[in-house]
Amino acid sequence: MLYPAEKIDVSRCHGCGLCAMVCPVYQQGGNVMRTPHGLAKASQRDPELVREDVFACVLCGACAPLCPQDIDLMQMLIAMRSAFSHEPLPAGEQGKSADQKGRVVFVADRALLADEEQLDKVMDLLGHEKAVLASDQGDDISEAMQSGRQVNFDRLHQFLTTLQPVKKIIISDGLLQSVIRSKLPQISMQSLGQLLSSQQAFRRKLKASDFYMMDSQSYHADYQNMLAYYDALYCETECQLSRDLHRLAIPTGAHAKNGFDSKAQIDWLLQGRKVKRIVVESLADYHLLTKHCEQPVSYISELLP
Repeated sequence: MLYPAEKIDVSRCHGCGLCAMVCPVYQQGGNVMRTPHGLAKASQRDPELVREDVFACVLCGACAPLCPQDIDLMQMLIAMRSAFSHEPLPAGEQGKSADQKGRVVFVADRALLADEEQLDKVMDLLGHEKAVLASDQGDDISEAMQSGRQVNFDRLHQFLTTLQPVKKIIISDGLLQSVIRSKLPQISMQSLGQLLSSQQAFRRKLKASDFYMMDSQSYHADYQNMLAYYDALYCETECQLSRDLHRLAIPTGAHAKNGFDSKAQIDWLLQGRKVKRIVVESLADYHLLTKHCEQPVSYISELLP
């Protein structure tokens, strides 16, 4: 299991509805049964959930920081997805953990791994960190979490073992970030978006007319630190941020699996904004926004030399 059972115990949900208030799926469709609140309360009555309701979630993580009962809502939703699958994730090839001892390693998301040019650019930018690409990227684990396949203990242990001896992890996969933080809390970790956007060369190019799209999964995986970090980024650059009134990151729906209208979400995100350029931390968001937006879209690495 990715998380201890007590962290995803739906019996502790008392139905406050705070998670539904910020849920983009609820805002778009108005179906409370497709919110963490609705699914948790339904599970208390009957463990047999409707697949379409469970897979409607876009896994943005906005609900997670709000739960007063400290239920890990993201992992609750992922566990609910895995209940529909009887196909476990097979073990991958053993990573070379010894090669990474004391190193800074980069764990990339699947979209970035699929784009060799962008990946090379990112690795060049990480040169000052003397970072190497992680021997085991764990992208199959992340994909399994999204698609509902069961992640067995052996495969998860295999992945985490390769990371245990490293000095620092730089990561662009928000789903994996939350898992690694819970399992290896002693290791320093930083999201790719935070690392690149902290460079002065980047900040000098970020303008008040830019709309900066944070990676919602990475933002909510380290919410307390990210809250302060992006407050400071806004104060320095005055760029527009993809946050709501609760200072939660608004997703595009790039990870949607079932019925979410990403174009409508993007139209709503940009409604009333005077934006000359959109800058994104997530390559998956980049592909979606370039498809649906008239404004120019830049991936974060493109603003750095």
